[in-house]
Amino acid sequence: MAFLQGVIYIYPINPELTWPRIRTYTHNGAHANNQLRFRVDKGIHRAKTLICQGQICQGVCEVRLELPSALVLDTILSGDEIRDWCWDCHEASIEVCAPHGPIQHAEPSALAAIAAWATYHRHRGRSIQIHDSVKSPYTWRFGLLSALSGSTENSARATRFLPPTQIASESSIPMEIERTVDLLGLTSQGSRAGVAKSISEAVRNVFEHANAADGAFLCASYFQAADRLSIAVADAGIGVPATIRPRYGSKLSDAEANLLATELKVTGARPSPRYGGAISNAGVGLYYLRTVSFRSKGLFALLSGTAAVRDGGNGLPPTTAPSRAAWKGTVVAVTLSASRADEIMNTTHEIFARGLSGDRKRQIIGFGHPPPGAELITITPTVVGLIEDKAQARRLRDTVILPAIKAGQPVGIDLRAGQLVTHSFTHALLFAAIREAGADAKRLLFVRASTNQVRDTVRLVSWYATNEPDEFMAEELENALDGMMSEK
Repeated sequence: MAFLQGVIYIYPINPELTWPRIRTYTHNGAHANNQLRFRVDKGIHRAKTLICQGQICQGVCEVRLELPSALVLDTILSGDEIRDWCWDCHEASIEVCAPHGPIQHAEPSALAAIAAWATYHRHRGRSIQIHDSVKSPYTWRFGLLSALSGSTENSARATRFLPPTQIASESSIPMEIERTVDLLGLTSQGSRAGVAKSISEAVRNVFEHANAADGAFLCASYFQAADRLSIAVADAGIGVPATIRPRYGSKLSDAEANLLATELKVTGARPSPRYGGAISNAGVGLYYLRTVSFRSKGLFALLSGTAAVRDGGNGLPPTTAPSRAAWKGTVVAVTLSASRADEIMNTTHEIFARGLSGDRKRQIIGFGHPPPGAELITITPTVVGLIEDKAQARRLRDTVILPAIKAGQPVGIDLRAGQLVTHSFTHALLFAAIREAGADAKRLLFVRASTNQVRDTVRLVSWYATNEPDEFMAEELENALDGMMSEK
């Protein structure tokens, strides 16, 4: 018999055993009523039974996940309270319990992570047993019970809150983003588009790098009184270190790989032999999220493997810390000011623009009407004023733009319907085309845009598609970011 913080373990030979006598004890063994209870008999051992809040678990599960009463970001990042996620266990059933009292608070980061964890195990044939100590109106309302059971349809709906939601395919991203901004109650078109851009960058990162069979898990909340929006995306894929090491060094530690992944122009995508760069990935997504959270005086955090990266928006460099509980995939959490989302997006874009060299206004491609006979493409927003569908960008690039450029035919791309465009979309659409066109890019490629954000994004992608080495741009942008941070 062992005692640990009020959690009592006993070891019956047979989980179905009928216990001959019952006594009640406190955590130090003194007799008491309505305290932790356990059943005692001589000579019983082996299969572990856990006592949660005065109730005896059934003894049918050999593996248990013990949740603290507050499921916050640090619960996931540090591993101090959840020491082992049991990724490689071989048991058929896992029990989830709350031995330290009812769960009274749950943040999006923890909910998204638990949803990814539970789905990972269920899809590998393991059942998730939810102990009564976890069940409450609160955990039902905020989607924890649904996340563990795998059915979001049975979750209640809290105000300005998206419960943990599985995004199983890249094609469903636009629909889920629009649903999210609707549930969060964002009314300003600028805020809706700005928040949608941040969600898009985080979710699409999963489908480009994680190789996660179960896709991404998104959870978000908006506290209107404090004007704080929290976004979390989790997956159980291969993780950041496995993505970064093949390109940047096999000896990188998890902490080094995770920190490197948040820097500008760092991507695990393989370069194209023809075009000399990763034509579908700009290596901007995580850096962009970190920068947006900083400008909003918020928080950026990333967990993958045995290390976490955190940027607290205090002007100090991001920090890394070990996690005692290794996370198989990746968890990304961001907080920002929702009402200022569009302003933050524009300010962040100024950072990118400042990073360009003195000739950044040089016209690498054409802006305005294309010449007669040009191949014309009109692209409309997929989500609340945001152009972000990378699958569409890749399809247009491969089936329309590149064939036309190779044939010497001009291409006109109309982006005027979009208020914002993601870097990743623009990169996937134009990077290879600009390198294919070479010195003729200004004669062959024409873009029409209605906002400075869209126009500057196109200029930025055009600039780094024609300038080598790429590392120079990263250094310039970092210097510009430092300058803007010092102006706060």
